[in-house]
Amino acid sequence: MSPSRHKQLLDQLPPALRLALLFALALAYAAYSVRPQPPGITRLIMSLPVMLLFTLAPLHLQESIIICGSLAFMLCWLCNFKLLAYSGNRGPLAYPGLSTSQWLLMLLLPYFPAKKRGHARARSHVVLLSLVFKVALAAVLTVLLLSPLADPAGPPHSLMLRHTGYALYVWIFASLLLDLPVSLGCALWCRVELQPAMNNPFASISVREFWGRRYNQVVSCVLKDTVYDPIMDGSWVAVCGFGNEQRSATDAATNGGGGNNRGGAVAPRSVHVGANASCCSNGPGIPAATRQSKEGSRRRPATSSSPPPPPPEGICDLFPSSPPSANPVTAGYGSGGGGCGGGGSSTGQAHIDRRCQRQRVPCERRRLAAMSAAFLVSGVMHEVCMAYMCGGMLEGSFRMLGFFLIQPVIILAQDGASTAVAKWVPEQLSGSLAARALQTGVTLALVLGSAEWLFWPPMEACGADGRGLMEVMGVMRAVGGWFGKLAGRAGSAALE
Repeated sequence: MSPSRHKQLLDQLPPALRLALLFALALAYAAYSVRPQPPGITRLIMSLPVMLLFTLAPLHLQESIIICGSLAFMLCWLCNFKLLAYSGNRGPLAYPGLSTSQWLLMLLLPYFPAKKRGHARARSHVVLLSLVFKVALAAVLTVLLLSPLADPAGPPHSLMLRHTGYALYVWIFASLLLDLPVSLGCALWCRVELQPAMNNPFASISVREFWGRRYNQVVSCVLKDTVYDPIMDGSWVAVCGFGNEQRSATDAATNGGGGNNRGGAVAPRSVHVGANASCCSNGPGIPAATRQSKEGSRRRPATSSSPPPPPPEGICDLFPSSPPSANPVTAGYGSGGGGCGGGGSSTGQAHIDRRCQRQRVPCERRRLAAMSAAFLVSGVMHEVCMAYMCGGMLEGSFRMLGFFLIQPVIILAQDGASTAVAKWVPEQLSGSLAARALQTGVTLALVLGSAEWLFWPPMEACGADGRGLMEVMGVMRAVGGWFGKLAGRAGSAALE
């Protein structure tokens, strides 16, 4: 068949079908060409064609702002950043023991191994009940935001009501988009506990906790794997963590304790002794006795029913929470999360202190730089996603970028204020319910106040908010009409 005939056949296919065929080819290429490559520049270069397809795909579905924006977030941001992290042997794609189908699901869907330090785990029935509640709440909010009560041209209180509704709407939409696949994964994928996207963000007692442990933990995991950890490690390719040290026994047995097996992690180049004795990307260091037992277990082939090892603690904590320390820059980075200066034994702490003293940039500055860089990348990607929803054009004011650039300043200011106030407030009062309610109110005021000034105006400038609400209202009317027809047919059948 001639090339012109091939082109004619492709042109006759619907755009959605052509896109689906391209996706099938891209996923096959990723599984059998990208995954076997060793970590580093080779794996990154091999990933570029897939990343290019993920970047261009949302531009072909701009008729619906909801579909276009959702695809931009899922493909251009999450999938591309997972591949970026995987090129450095980081992130969920480097999780040991994954089959090819599981690896592809981990790439396409917002799946991340669950956190281990007291975080809520995803449970299918809990997530489904939450989704039903959020769908009902979204329907109520849609009617409210399209009513005269939330008219943007009305008095100031109506604009404030509208923006508060937007905050709830974004939370609901992100939960529906990210937690719905998680509920499916919890039901079908019993080997790996998955991390829910939201952990009650409106109960946060600090801005650090809001962004680092409660709101949109999928993005938190992505930014930690691709921005925060490489800066803290000083290396793009991970040299320790669950992607390397805690390889699956099956992979170790297949490769004789080394090498690479279809994306399985390579052997670590260096291992530090002592509790939490390194600035590693994916968790604390492993004591010598524990590591010896792990190495011994690697030599014993595992049965097919053996589950993969769980991820280490703090794997997705972008800004690990802790009580405010004397130094607001270091507050919250003491346990897990991949930073220097973590807790542990005195030997491990001494090792950390010596290592940090040898670095050109002190650990405190490096943490601050890593946190600021993570917020910068988040702001850039929000601007990119907004450009997809605005017809492929940047909004131009870059106020949404400014919203994320100001968050590290707010975090440091709140940490400093909390440290100063803690010196004067009795310990019994500081842990009371009233004190927690006050902290939550201040946190929400800081986040929503900065959003009122910087986040919502760009969305309103290009009309993305109005178009999205009208699309949701159209879907609600279509669903209502369908249920009406179904009820009519049921009534007619009952009369007959």
